[in-house]
Amino acid sequence: MGGNISNTPTDSYKPVIAADSEGKIYIGWEEATDASKKEIYLATSSDSGVTFSNRMGLSDSYCEKPRPVSEDIRIAAGENNSIYLAWIDKWLSTPPSEIKFFISEGDDQTCDIVSNTFDYGRNAYSPQIALSSGERVHLVWAEDRSGQKEIFYRYSSDKGKNFSPPLTADPDNISNTPSSDSSEPLLGVEGSLNVNLVWVEGLEGGREIKFSRSEDGGDNFNFQQSVSDINIDSYCPAIATYGDGNIYVTYKAENIIYFTRWISESYEFSDPVAISTGFTSPSCPQMVVGSNGVIYVVWEDKGGIWIAISSDHGYSFSAKDVSPSSGTSSSPEITVSSPYVNIVWVEEDVGGGDIYFSGSGDRGKTFSSPGNQSNSPGSSSSPVITTDGEKYVYIAWVEGDAGSMEIYFKREEFTNPIERSPAQFFDISGDGESDIVIGAPGKPQTNDTGKVYVILSDNLPQALQSGTNASLSPDLTLFSGSTDDQFGYAVAISGDVNGDGYADIITGAPYADDSSTDNGKVYIYFGGPPSLMDTNRDITIIGSEDNDNLGFSVSPAGDINGDGFYDIIIGAPLKYQSGIPYAGAAYIFYGGPSISNKPGYPDISIDDADIILKGENRHDRFGWAVSWAGDFNGDGYDDVIIGAPYADDVGNTRGRAYIYYGGESMDTTVDVTITGGANLDQLGYSLARAGDIDRDGYGDVTVGAPWAAGSGINRGKTYIIYGGGSVIQDINLEITTARITAINGAADYAFFGTSLGYTGDINNDGYSDIVAGGKYSGFDSDFIGRSYAFFGGSYMTEIEENTPEVTFIGEEQTDRFGTAVAGAGDVDGDGFYDILLGAYLADDNGTDRGKVYLYPGSKLSPGDVKQVGDADAIFTGDVDNGQAGYSLYRLQTNY
Repeated sequence: MGGNISNTPTDSYKPVIAADSEGKIYIGWEEATDASKKEIYLATSSDSGVTFSNRMGLSDSYCEKPRPVSEDIRIAAGENNSIYLAWIDKWLSTPPSEIKFFISEGDDQTCDIVSNTFDYGRNAYSPQIALSSGERVHLVWAEDRSGQKEIFYRYSSDKGKNFSPPLTADPDNISNTPSSDSSEPLLGVEGSLNVNLVWVEGLEGGREIKFSRSEDGGDNFNFQQSVSDINIDSYCPAIATYGDGNIYVTYKAENIIYFTRWISESYEFSDPVAISTGFTSPSCPQMVVGSNGVIYVVWEDKGGIWIAISSDHGYSFSAKDVSPSSGTSSSPEITVSSPYVNIVWVEEDVGGGDIYFSGSGDRGKTFSSPGNQSNSPGSSSSPVITTDGEKYVYIAWVEGDAGSMEIYFKREEFTNPIERSPAQFFDISGDGESDIVIGAPGKPQTNDTGKVYVILSDNLPQALQSGTNASLSPDLTLFSGSTDDQFGYAVAISGDVNGDGYADIITGAPYADDSSTDNGKVYIYFGGPPSLMDTNRDITIIGSEDNDNLGFSVSPAGDINGDGFYDIIIGAPLKYQSGIPYAGAAYIFYGGPSISNKPGYPDISIDDADIILKGENRHDRFGWAVSWAGDFNGDGYDDVIIGAPYADDVGNTRGRAYIYYGGESMDTTVDVTITGGANLDQLGYSLARAGDIDRDGYGDVTVGAPWAAGSGINRGKTYIIYGGGSVIQDINLEITTARITAINGAADYAFFGTSLGYTGDINNDGYSDIVAGGKYSGFDSDFIGRSYAFFGGSYMTEIEENTPEVTFIGEEQTDRFGTAVAGAGDVDGDGFYDILLGAYLADDNGTDRGKVYLYPGSKLSPGDVKQVGDADAIFTGDVDNGQAGYSLYRLQTNY
């Protein structure tokens, strides 16, 4: 959709654009009606840009005392078909000039003068409009007064029908700096009553960026501060806000783009930080904040269009060039409707410029290949862009040279996210493949600090070239620094929690002490390029009470609330609930700006979790195991599952597992309850996402009951619980009619199901597969341990004993092979997903150092029995009693 919307015999230029979610588009521009006169025009579309009608000349038709020249137009779209415009009316070359304000609401149009026109010797400049909740209208502009420029402000609480008196001279004038010009005013509003202003104070060579704030709706501006370095000439400010108290300012100084953020606790701005590359001379920056709190800053530098993105409220930025590698790019404009980010600019070429567009569907991580929107042999310039927030991006620009300049329009659909491989969602280092994380918590009460080993996929193919039993070495080793914390007791790759394009690492230390004993801690380490990764923890989440044991279990939670960021879930199974001992709890933290906006960040109390889920009864140990459940009910939001293996209800420690459905506003009501089939089963001891194992479009889960008797003694059971649109809310595994598959342990004392893992598609048949461990594997084998792989397929009611596709057998007595199991992704790139198995008490030139074994999927066939000597690669712990392999994490695919 698009074309010429001005279509006049005179020149049209300097377009502005706004849109609402109901398909209304408004485009304003300046029209040179003759050599000495300019007028403001407005065109409206009610059908998302298919047609434009009702082209109106506003200056002469609706405004009293029109001046010959109307220019410098601003626009804002409100609710219920309301549109607001402001511009300057002036004589051709002599004062005064004044600010006109126009509102159209349905069939009603009004226009008024809002600047200080009582003094006819004064000029007004640079009007700006902002709307806050309830369509409170805010206006700011610069105005000559007593020989210098000052900033003036007015507001309307009735949608522009009436305005407050201008804040003018001493003592209320908000700039009011003697012998110093104030210019370039901008507005940023929060809620309905917080109004924030920035402007440039001073003359070239000694300019600074000033900030003023009102917390009473604009009646008083009592706070003022310089936000730039007063020793550097600073100009071109931009301001953006998010939520309550999040205020961001960016500006240009000494050919660098700087950023600073408001610190609400101390009523001051942070020290400015450079976010541009400083190549040559960047253009003035633009800044917007998405509805999920991600900050985007764009500018032109060295002929390219640069965007800097922050997902943590401006604590850190990543910048990249989104324009073509050749040519000269300029005049960038940006619009955001999370997760969609869209940029338009001018691309200079032989014969004039063209309008180029690039869009992102994943919050700016990847952008589409830039496309030519104008594709004209003439000159194209002055692009503007907006979105309806639902489906479309709208672009307007000037087409043609002086004497034939017209306003053109084009509509684009949102850019779909670039498809990423499943492994990329758990890619710590950014090479496109998922990585390996191994927990080594150490033997309790041995003063061991615990370790977490990170093996990056960059180096895995090279290690595997040496053949069977190749030795794996860590690329990074993380430490807690405190003894007996059991750091590494639980580990996970969380997905991209902070939105920087790299997956992050979670590790639990359930016996860590803070202000309490064994309250437990969870640490998050942000991923990044290998050269920049370090061992410094980026976020610490702290248990609040004695013996909470926070971090006993950790897991990614997918994107529970649909904001485009990965979330995490953490278990504290010994948490007291209202005096009830060991009822347990699980905590969900939303990723992105939500987590970085918590009180005390980066040290966060567990009490500030976004969702707190609580155990029901005494000694349930709710939160013993936690896991992402995929989209179990098919509503488009990810879900979670939580185990309480000691829940009694209808019997002695039958155990339970609980599924909670995600949503934009997730609640704490249990959606599916699964109860163990017999006394002492301890259902919920282990949990794992199973992908879509039967390929019906719904996420499935696996739940372990390792103490289930089966047809003998403690053989153990694992259940596949199939998702669907109408799953039974209460599933009793003793009598259920729900869609489940029961997998039975093969021998007495196998304790089958002590660990569970999701592998992806091991045999490359299109179905997701699972792996289950039995770390004891019977008294007769002295706890060597075994693990089993089961290939996915159509729904089955039961898998009998001794029918796994592949059996893996441990190496030595008491190794506890199969304590931890996980999918390894496609390590060797052959199309088959591989398996990781841990034996945390394995000895190798030491005592209980632990081992982890990597088995390639391409070498696994139904009926195989694999020994440790069949592993392609082995990782061995490096300290006695380190117990490497107690916990594992690599892959959670998005099947």
